[in-house]
Amino acid sequence: MSYVMIVALVGVSLLLELLLIPITKRNLDSSKFFALLSVVFTSFTTTILFFNYPSFINGVFAFISIFRIFNVSRIAIGRMNAKELQEKYKRSSLYLLLVTSALLYVSVSEINFINLEIILYLSLAGSLVLLLSTIYSSVKWRPRKLSVTNDLKQPTVSICIPARNETQDLPECIESMLDSNYSKLEILVLDDCSHDKTPAIIKEYAHKGVRFVSGTEPDDDWLAKNQAMNKLFDEAKGEIIIFTGVDVRFSKNSVQQIVNTMQEGSDMLSVLPRRSFNSELSVFIQPLRYWWELSVPRFLGGRPPVLSTCWAIRSASLKKLGEFDSFRKSVQPEAHFAKRLKSKFSFIMSGNRLGIVSVKPAREQYNTAIRTRYPQAKRRIELVPVLLVAEVTVFFTPIVGIINGIVTDNSRILLVSIVSMSILVLINTYISFITVYRTWLFGLVTLPFLLFEEWFILIRSMLAYEFGVVMWKDRNICLPMYKVEKTLPKL
Repeated sequence: MSYVMIVALVGVSLLLELLLIPITKRNLDSSKFFALLSVVFTSFTTTILFFNYPSFINGVFAFISIFRIFNVSRIAIGRMNAKELQEKYKRSSLYLLLVTSALLYVSVSEINFINLEIILYLSLAGSLVLLLSTIYSSVKWRPRKLSVTNDLKQPTVSICIPARNETQDLPECIESMLDSNYSKLEILVLDDCSHDKTPAIIKEYAHKGVRFVSGTEPDDDWLAKNQAMNKLFDEAKGEIIIFTGVDVRFSKNSVQQIVNTMQEGSDMLSVLPRRSFNSELSVFIQPLRYWWELSVPRFLGGRPPVLSTCWAIRSASLKKLGEFDSFRKSVQPEAHFAKRLKSKFSFIMSGNRLGIVSVKPAREQYNTAIRTRYPQAKRRIELVPVLLVAEVTVFFTPIVGIINGIVTDNSRILLVSIVSMSILVLINTYISFITVYRTWLFGLVTLPFLLFEEWFILIRSMLAYEFGVVMWKDRNICLPMYKVEKTLPKL
């Protein structure tokens, strides 16, 4: 088949995807047939283009076309609310069709703009930006020694812990909270319809002042964790509310340090915990999650770094923000709160002074990564290839450059590649150092592995949300999202 004929067929596939936009608005059921036709046609034309005329540009075209197929497949499956599906498909299609049309034009015109040296300089620039952002974060968010105010002026604090099937970890968690030296403290633990001995364990601590809160099965339009935290907030009496998971352990001074930090003028605080000795496999799972919070310039997106592991907020501020009801379907409601309280928000790295430790095992950390990664990409298919390409440019190109520089004896390419790679390894080692105890030196060698893991987790998370299930505590958290009635506030 001639090149002109193949390009013409590819153009027809692009036109068919474009025509699906008005078709979905008129009749979503009939559009499923055209969506299936588009999937088959796009797969066929992309395959014959790449295998008959293999090139770098056609390879990129095929890569982007995979996400075009994912996008069209959403119509064929039709899992989400019709209005949201139409809007998501339209937005994703316009972005993806624009990119693929540009790539097709470059392919036909035989324009050669691929220059390894230019890409390496882009990688170097990206690594320097990440380094500067990491330095800024490490200085701004480091734990500091703060003075303690008079006990009479200390605010009341409520620690709120949602628990579901947590027989193994719950006793140690509660004991660590009870060991706190903070005087104006109450501890609330919600049993989120557990199937084990969780409610009995909570009640065993009633004589020590732990309040048992009975949870209910989540409403159809609520994520279970958000409804549980909302219930805890309704029951809490403290001026400062600390939300934390069962896998978190506090030291005696942790609550006092959180209060001291917030007394400096913060209405909200998020904590980056250290990892316990028993969960240090996280060096192979979590560091890139922390890259996103510490190394990516947060001012570009208008959202400060925030983690769901442990965070605190003033009760009055949470009420003004509409409580959890405003973000009932959000996988990370705390991120929305942080964005709106940006000028009065603090992020703190735990360390020995704060003494907050996470004991979450590697498997659960992987599940958390799957649950949060695609929402971090705003659940937009068209952003996934953009992120993957950006990560390849910044992280993978220096490796190619080092090999190329050695083989071709090009000292300039070799030098730029080594500098870029050294910066990235330095950042990775530093993030490992502040989050784990004994295995942080693995940060010197884990970066390539973490990169491939990041690609896998991002794509796996996307496929789970769009076409599968995402489980949290034996519940499919996708279900409330399929019934979306209005768009979540932007992050």
